[in-house]
Amino acid sequence: MKHKNTRNKINIYILMVSFILLMSVAAVLAAAGRTGSMENLIAYTGSDSIAITDGWKNTSGQDISIRDLRYFNADGYTPYVFHRTLPEELPENMDLGFLTKDAGFAVFVADGSSEPLTQIDYDLVTEENNSVTTEFKTALNRFVYHNAETYGLTEVLSVYCGVGTGIGTKGMGNSLHTMNIGDYAGKELYIALFPVYESSKISHLQLQNAQYFTQSMIRGTIIGFILSLVLVIMANVILTMSLFMDAISKKIYTPLGLLIMDVGLWSLLSSRTFDFVLGASEFTNTMSFYLLMLVPIFGSMFLDTFTYRPHKSVAAVVCPATICYIILAAVSNYAGWYDLYETKILTDALILIVALIAVYLFSKDIHFRKEYNFQRIHSITIINLVITMVCGLLDVARNLSVIMLDGAQDNAFFVRIGVSILCLGILLDIYSGYVSQHKKASLAVTFKDIAFLDELTGIGNRSAFARYEMELEALIKELSAKADDSQSIIYASLDLNDLKYVNDNLGHAIGDVYIKTAARILRTSFHSANIYRVGGDEFSLFIVGKDARDDYEGGLKRMLRAQDEYNKTANSGIRMEFAYGVSEWRYFDMRTLHQLEVDADKAMYAKKREMKIERGTLDRR
Repeated sequence: MKHKNTRNKINIYILMVSFILLMSVAAVLAAAGRTGSMENLIAYTGSDSIAITDGWKNTSGQDISIRDLRYFNADGYTPYVFHRTLPEELPENMDLGFLTKDAGFAVFVADGSSEPLTQIDYDLVTEENNSVTTEFKTALNRFVYHNAETYGLTEVLSVYCGVGTGIGTKGMGNSLHTMNIGDYAGKELYIALFPVYESSKISHLQLQNAQYFTQSMIRGTIIGFILSLVLVIMANVILTMSLFMDAISKKIYTPLGLLIMDVGLWSLLSSRTFDFVLGASEFTNTMSFYLLMLVPIFGSMFLDTFTYRPHKSVAAVVCPATICYIILAAVSNYAGWYDLYETKILTDALILIVALIAVYLFSKDIHFRKEYNFQRIHSITIINLVITMVCGLLDVARNLSVIMLDGAQDNAFFVRIGVSILCLGILLDIYSGYVSQHKKASLAVTFKDIAFLDELTGIGNRSAFARYEMELEALIKELSAKADDSQSIIYASLDLNDLKYVNDNLGHAIGDVYIKTAARILRTSFHSANIYRVGGDEFSLFIVGKDARDDYEGGLKRMLRAQDEYNKTANSGIRMEFAYGVSEWRYFDMRTLHQLEVDADKAMYAKKREMKIERGTLDRR
C-alpha cells in the first residue's frame, strides 16, 4: 500500500511538471506566432534599440520624464502633449514602440520649422455612454489639417482610444503599440496622451524594429506569466488532492487551493504577456478586478481552518463584508459613479486587513500549538506573510503611481512573487505537519500493538479481549433490536492442560515454548477467529458471522489434528492437549455476553475434568 501511495504521488508530480512545461512551451509559441519568428525570439539581443523614455518636453518647453508623470483631472478626453526631436539618422524599418496603461494617444509628426505645439483644440464626437467613437481619429486628422501650417504638422502616425465601454472600468488596461517612423529622421515627434486615470501611464518608449520590440516586451514578461501558470497548476493539484483527503484535511486544503487559484488567475489576467499575445480585452480586465475582490474571502476561510487557537471566525465577518463590497462596486460601476478601478483601493484595504489579522493569528498560533503539542507553524511562514504584505503594498503604491518602477511589468509583479513564496511556506508547514502526524500515527500503532498484544505469543492479550468485548456488546444490542438472525456469535474457552507440570518438571523456558506452540496451532486452525491469551494457560476466541458455527467446527477439527501431529513428533516427552468449551449466541438469546462466556467456561471445565478422568490424572494440576 505504501509503495502504491508513493507511486501515485510521483505520478501527480510528473503530471504537474509536464503540464507546466506544456503551458510554458504554448506561451512561447504563441508569443513567437505573434512576432512571426521563433528563431529571432530566442536569439534577439536588443542591441539595435534606442531608448527615448527620457528627453521629452511638455507644451511649456520644460524637460520631463514621461514615465513618472501623474495626470490630475484625467478623464480620457483631455490631452497631455509631449514632444522631442528624432535622431538625424534612423535605420530602415525603424519603428516607435511603447506601452500604455489605461490611456489613449495620438502620435503626430512635425517638420520642426515652426513653433512648438502648445494646445490641441479639436471637435470630438461622443456617444451617450461617453465612449470615444471611431470619429476620434477623424477629429485628430482634422486638427492636423487645420493646424499644419501653424505648427508644421505633417501627419498623424497612429491613434488609439484608451477609453472603454465601461463594462467594468473606463480604461482598457495594458496595451503595446508600434508604428513606423523610419522616414521621419530629424523631425519633431509629438505624443498627445489621453489618460483615463490619474495613474495612467506611457512607458518603455523605444526606437526599434516593431517585431523585435514586441519580442523584447514579451520576453520581459514571460517569467511572470509562467509563474502565474505555476500558481494555477499548483492550485489544481491541491484541489484534486483534497478530494481524497479526510474531512479535517479537506477543510484546510480546499480554501488554500481556492486562494492560490484565485490569485493565480488574477495575476495571469493581469500579466502583460496575456495582453500582448491575446490582445487587450475589457472583459479580461474586468474579470481581473473581480478575481482580486474574492481574495479576502478565500484568505479568511483558509485562515480560520489553518489556525488551531480558538478565535472568532474571521470569515464570518470578512465574507459578508466582501460580498457587500462587490455588490456595491458593481452597482456603482453600472450607475456611472465609480468604476472598478476607482474602487480598487477598498479591495486593497480588505486584503491588507486580512493579512494583518493573519500575521496576528499565526503568531499567536505558534505559541498555542507549541503549548499543546500540535502541528507547528514555522516562523518562516510569518516572515513569508510579511514579505507578501510588503509586496502587495509595493504593487498598490505602483498602481497609484506613488512610486515608479518602470522595470516591473504589470500590476501583479510583486504580489505574484510574494504569494508564491507564501504558498511554498504554507505548503511546507502542511507537509511538515503531515510527516509529523504520520510519525505520531506510526508510534501510536506501535504503542497500540504493545498495549494490546501478548508479548510471548503475539496474539491479543487480556486488554485486547476486554476492548473486543465492548464492540460485541454493541453488536448484540444492534442485532437484538433488529431481530437480525443473519449473524451469530461463537465464544470458545480453551485451557492448555498440564502447563504447571511442564513448568515444574521441564522448566519455564520449555513452558514458554509450549505456550507459543499452542498459540500458533490456534492461529492456524481458526482462520476467522479473534484469538486472545487471557491467562497463563487460558485462551479465548470469538467468531462472528452467519457461518460462525461451521467456522468453529472446522477450526476445532484442524486444531485437534494439529494437536495429534504435535504429540507424535514432539521430543519433549509431553503431550499437548486443549480442554475446550463453546457457547453460541443469536438475536433471540436472552443471555448477556458475560453469561455467554460463563457458559463456555463451564463447558470447558467439564471437558477438562472429563479428559483427566479418561487419562486417570484427575489429581494432577
